[in-house]
Amino acid sequence: MSGPSSSALAWRSGETVRAAVIALALNLVFLSPIFQHPRNWGIEDWDQHAFYHEAARISILDYGQWPQWNPWYCGGTDLLANPQSRVFDPAYPLVLALGSIVGLKIELALYAWLGLLGMYVLGRDLGLDPVSAWLAPIVYFCGPTYALPASSGMTWIMSTAYIPWVVLLFLRGPGARRAAVACGACLALMYLGGGVYPVVVTATFLGFLAIASLRAWGVAAVTRLTVAVLACSLILGAAKILPSVAFMREFPRRMDQQSGFSVQSLAFGLFHRDQSLSMAQAGFDGDHFDRSDRLLRGISTDFDDVGMYIGPLVAALAVVGLASRGRRLWPFAASIPVFVWLSFGDRPRASLFGALHTLPVFESMRYAERYRFAWLLAVCMFAGHGVRWLSCRLQRAYPGRRLGAGVATLVLAIVACDLYAITRPIYRAAFPIPPLAVRKAAAFAEIAGLDGYDARGFRRGAELETYGAWSSHYPALLMNVGAVNCYETAFVPRRATPSTSPFYRGEVYLEDGDGSASTAEWTPNRLRYTIDVKEPRRLIVNQNYHSGWAAADGRPVENRDGLISVMVGPGDRSVELRYGRKAFTVGAVVSALGWAALMVVLLVARR
Repeated sequence: MSGPSSSALAWRSGETVRAAVIALALNLVFLSPIFQHPRNWGIEDWDQHAFYHEAARISILDYGQWPQWNPWYCGGTDLLANPQSRVFDPAYPLVLALGSIVGLKIELALYAWLGLLGMYVLGRDLGLDPVSAWLAPIVYFCGPTYALPASSGMTWIMSTAYIPWVVLLFLRGPGARRAAVACGACLALMYLGGGVYPVVVTATFLGFLAIASLRAWGVAAVTRLTVAVLACSLILGAAKILPSVAFMREFPRRMDQQSGFSVQSLAFGLFHRDQSLSMAQAGFDGDHFDRSDRLLRGISTDFDDVGMYIGPLVAALAVVGLASRGRRLWPFAASIPVFVWLSFGDRPRASLFGALHTLPVFESMRYAERYRFAWLLAVCMFAGHGVRWLSCRLQRAYPGRRLGAGVATLVLAIVACDLYAITRPIYRAAFPIPPLAVRKAAAFAEIAGLDGYDARGFRRGAELETYGAWSSHYPALLMNVGAVNCYETAFVPRRATPSTSPFYRGEVYLEDGDGSASTAEWTPNRLRYTIDVKEPRRLIVNQNYHSGWAAADGRPVENRDGLISVMVGPGDRSVELRYGRKAFTVGAVVSALGWAALMVVLLVARR
């Protein structure tokens, strides 16, 4: 495997435009149900992710601040530094302009389109003709692999649209410096878009391809390419990477839950036609981690991390493609068993996932099943080669009749119709909740949390339902209250006192003694209080302490039982506190310089 094939490089004029139009048509056909009720709220994780987006939107539009601190979450914690935040995503202006619900739905469709086009271009580079190259995009981005995580609110799924582009540019990298730089830029955009899991999976896949290509490309070329991609991704993504690294070091997210496909759940995900979030669970009677047949039976996680229907026809075509092109594309062929092994997680006695899971970054990987994004890409590409082999055989057997192209088109139509019948119901069920009526409070206050909600409104226990929201942070934000009991897997502190607690003393108060303190200005990143005291007193702010808080006049801001505190005296009439991470400031400068340099290089190259 040594770069783009000659058939891919001999594109006829207009093919790129044609491919973009076809990808857009497929995108609209499959994803249109999410726009049936454009303002409806989503289920499961959609509440949390709509909350992340809307909190940043309010910080930017209402307060004119970079959304560094999130006072509405867990009693106050980071927003921009949270690895799942998507403030720097190139499509985030859609959220700013249209609101989080509508903007995110458009983003879902936009990234599906980008992924479809990228997978098509990658297929053409790997030797597929203009018909067979469409099989992989249809299966990967029009099927449940994209639809299930999207319908359950995992907004990081949008970053998987960069995966085919990253692989494409990496394969071109040894012969083109600009391709290596573009590969690093795509990885950076993945992370800037909150795609933590896709970045880890894709980087692991690139590492495997690099090792597999050592003999063909040479050690020096592989080393130069790897260093160039890594350096570009770190520089261009520094605005998000540096504060995220600091956040994860402060609040480690070491996931020790066991995960991974069993043979049974793998077969279920690939071939079972019920791919809804409430899939029939017949035969799944537990995780089976304490039984001798744990590799064979059981299911480790919810169905949004299991469903990836391809069907028997695509599987058979992949086998044909492996037989016909496996030697030519042997790194892709070899990646399938390796990454399937990874996606089996902790179930095998010899666990490759377990070995990786001891390393930094990998230790935060929650579900081994997410490595399916790597090996499924290879399977889909070989299925495309299976269609191409069939088309060529028929064309040779019946020359002049265009029978090969006709049969290839028919196969694509059958696969697309099969996926249409399976995927459309997933999207139809994704946004069933009409906007709930909430009233915004005049002043911010901390609360313990709200009841869950679903299509019937707020009700206790709705967060346990498949088609209910798994948290209530989004409506709480709209009400201008902060939920201390937060739905967050990073182990951030939760020390603020809810207003319903008997120990609640207000959002700002003096720890003891006479005097008064009141809020003069409240914003997410900046707090100003009016003070009236006769002798030194400690001012307490009812939000979690973090070292990023500083006083405008330089006085120390201290941790008092987990809350923000500062000493004030008789000479003080007001005190102002500001939040900011130095890692963000440094990262923003590095990223800005990196992107500016990249634009200059592109302009010079274009001239």
